[in-house]
Amino acid sequence: MLNKFLRRLPQRRYINNDNLVKYIKDNELIKDSKVFQGTLYEYTVIRELEQKLLMNQLKKVGGAHDGGVDITGKWAVGKIFHSLQDRNLINIDNHTPKRFVINDRSAMPIYQKFIGQNAVKNPRPLDILVQCKAFSLSKIGPKHIRELVGTYWSKVSPKKVNRTFMMICSPHLPTREGLKLLNSCNIPLLYVQVGMLNLMNNEYDLEKSGSLLNYYENEYASKLLQNIGIKEWLRLKGHKNWEG
Repeated sequence: MLNKFLRRLPQRRYINNDNLVKYIKDNELIKDSKVFQGTLYEYTVIRELEQKLLMNQLKKVGGAHDGGVDITGKWAVGKIFHSLQDRNLINIDNHTPKRFVINDRSAMPIYQKFIGQNAVKNPRPLDILVQCKAFSLSKIGPKHIRELVGTYWSKVSPKKVNRTFMMICSPHLPTREGLKLLNSCNIPLLYVQVGMLNLMNNEYDLEKSGSLLNYYENEYASKLLQNIGIKEWLRLKGHKNWEG
């Protein structure tokens, strides 16, 4: 029923490949280098986060002195929440507590800002920090997660923990040990699997490769994002019907 409803909506979203096309064209002479491939992956991640998760103001900041952050941006998750709620595609769990506690840290779920008498239609967007791991030969393990946490605390003050999300993007899945450590972290961490662009007849396939393949929230991030509907949005491919 839900999928039939979505198919009736106008298909207005499209894949914006402008930055990828420009980068490939401008750097043809170094296309076989790791620098080219790494930057190409970062632009691919930017495309997927912007198109699939409605993140914006995404900027590539990677370089010799990036401090472990390759991309920064904003995430107005209220756009996803209101889009799904307006179509009756999510139901808020009224039994969900107004605050949660993980490892002695207390926080309020973000959706509380969108409901009740004190609801805010467009609250301040979340801050996003992204680390890309395009060339890791193995799956994302504990070492990568520890580095991610160190990067987070070097960039984020304790007062901004509940509104700043750290994300690791890789073509590879996390190991069981990496996933366990990810969940135990007392900060909001996201893992997003984005594939590499594939070469077809010596040209990059921008339409059928480099896609967002998996999305995962650690326990802290999941508590903050509960009832927002991010996973439902991805499952129903809500970005294809986004009119904003």
